[in-house]
Amino acid sequence: MLRNLTALAVPTAAIAALLSSNACAAADSMVNFNSKGVSFSYPMSMGGKFSSKKVPAFPLPSPDEKPDDVAPAHWEITFGTSNGHIYVYPTSDAKVKNFKAAYPTNATATKDLATLLKIKTAAPKNIPYLPWQDASTPINSHVKYLKFKNGSGVRYLATYQIEPEVVSNDGLVYSMQGLSTDVKFYVSALIPVKSKTLPEKSDASSWKKEKYDAFSKDFAQYSKTEEAKLNKVADNAFTPPLADLDKLIESISVQ
Repeated sequence: MLRNLTALAVPTAAIAALLSSNACAAADSMVNFNSKGVSFSYPMSMGGKFSSKKVPAFPLPSPDEKPDDVAPAHWEITFGTSNGHIYVYPTSDAKVKNFKAAYPTNATATKDLATLLKIKTAAPKNIPYLPWQDASTPINSHVKYLKFKNGSGVRYLATYQIEPEVVSNDGLVYSMQGLSTDVKFYVSALIPVKSKTLPEKSDASSWKKEKYDAFSKDFAQYSKTEEAKLNKVADNAFTPPLADLDKLIESISVQ
């Protein structure tokens, strides 16, 4: 699961204005937030409240270290009881001499995402994502390119795994990775979703070594099969429905 980040600093005044946002329930069960330069809405099913964190800049200590928690000062929003998140990262910092050296994973993700959003590969295998995790994404299901108020992104269903695991509801995530039109902000949405076609949790940890070794050996084919099966599940058969989450993404404005 994603690591929680400690709140200490605000990246921009525009994003910080979210703290003063007022929420109201819309007729279509969407909760609306509006602020100076930033607005979005999300389904009531994700919980009627949200919490906001001001996350401090944490540059890479040295080139040979893992980039755990490494990121420029940014904003994190957590939704109700769903544990969904939206992250807004600046893609540059005038105070940093070498942004790429200080925040290599952010710089690389921004560059790779800009390329993907330009060519719009139908079935991309390596979609950049933030926050950085030492994990792979064995499935990228329900890929769709979306536009939001002042930007665009790619949404897909994924599981982020360190070791081979059974694809389950416990790890299934609606992921949207996007860039503002002016490329000043990287917007990441990571929201848990569920499907009745999947088990609630992986039971791989209880398997005997021989069974797990065989599973790991054939994991590439297993992942391909699970991705194909998940692609056949209708968008409205997920909880929350993917159309509701798409509305959330399309409503985002960061200026």
